[in-house]
Amino acid sequence: MKADVLADYVSKRAGDQSVTVAVLDSGVDFTHPYLSGRLLNNGFDYVESDEDPSDDYGHGTSVAGIIVDCTQGLNVNILPIKVLDYSGEGNNESIAEGIDYAIEQGADVINLSLSITENILAEPVDEAIDDAVEAGIIVVAAAGNHHRNTSTVCPAHRDDIIVVAAVDEDLNNMYFYNDNGSLVSSNYGDSVDVTAPGVNLKVCVPFSKDTDGDGYGENDGTSMAAPHISAAAAMLKLLYPDASPSEIETLIKSCAKDLGDEGRDDIYGTGFPILDQLVISLPFQDTHEGDWFYDVVFDVYRKGYMTGKGDTGNFDPMSYLVRQDAALLLYRMAGSPAVTYRDIYPDVSGDDYFANAAVWAYDSGVMTGNSGKLGAWSNIYRQDFALILFRYANYMGYDTSARGDL
Repeated sequence: MKADVLADYVSKRAGDQSVTVAVLDSGVDFTHPYLSGRLLNNGFDYVESDEDPSDDYGHGTSVAGIIVDCTQGLNVNILPIKVLDYSGEGNNESIAEGIDYAIEQGADVINLSLSITENILAEPVDEAIDDAVEAGIIVVAAAGNHHRNTSTVCPAHRDDIIVVAAVDEDLNNMYFYNDNGSLVSSNYGDSVDVTAPGVNLKVCVPFSKDTDGDGYGENDGTSMAAPHISAAAAMLKLLYPDASPSEIETLIKSCAKDLGDEGRDDIYGTGFPILDQLVISLPFQDTHEGDWFYDVVFDVYRKGYMTGKGDTGNFDPMSYLVRQDAALLLYRMAGSPAVTYRDIYPDVSGDDYFANAAVWAYDSGVMTGNSGKLGAWSNIYRQDFALILFRYANYMGYDTSARGDL
């Protein structure tokens, strides 16, 4: 996944931003040195109903360790919420309460490396996830390890969260028989979104459960795959703090290497995310890190609002904004709505790069022209741009009721 490349990239741009990942699991080992400085002290134990979410099973410590490992050097903190007991078992009510608590504590990401195999009985969990999604929290869930359809598994049956299957080091679907002779393989189905490493992983384990005494062991399963994606989501949330859960999911899928059948399939989803492909380099010769305008140029380029001056390779940061480019900028900000070109202005033709933007600006009332023309290639004045922005805000339905005394 090359998470370290993305982590290094994010560390240079995240500033003092922080992200909280709620790990709903068997708790964590607060004494583990690898987790030092990354665990929040406001976790909770919904098994014993107290404020000590220590791990007496081992699973949650492994999950937390993967998130910490993938986000080294970043202000990504773990909120431990214990919902599974010493045997790894839990109940719907405790899990739902844990999700509600994560929402209350302001979590940005919730990792659910757990599965309930009869989702019809998991209504409290689904209702809590509904609230989390509505609150703008990115929810990541393990697909499950029983080679069954995710339609029968909660929370993996949901389409509005990120569901993760597991692959081995060769990017093949996790598939083996355990010591009991039972088949261990990722669940499959329409809801599977991506895959992540989940076989023979070195993980943190509580010292109370560690036979070697060094605090590390091996683990397998989609439970270990999910925290890789939670870590990716946390890094992207640091980079793009205003991004919605669906936007973060789209970014993760956008860099996925296709596996299995061509295109999305029920085993691998969209594939295996290659996170270093999310590292964006500006293509402009005249814009460099350290320039006072670099961050805002980076932002509008990332969002696709401004792509530079034609084929020159330049952003041209010191040039004036002309009227057709103002129309194009706002048209892209509005999502580039579908329009049918027609002749409105004598200085706009159907072949112009801003033709559709000019029609949209006219129809939306954002730009009504200048003496019967768009005013293409004319510099836009500050007061005119203020008026255009005000119209754009009204068009988008923003609250423009506030007034100031100038």
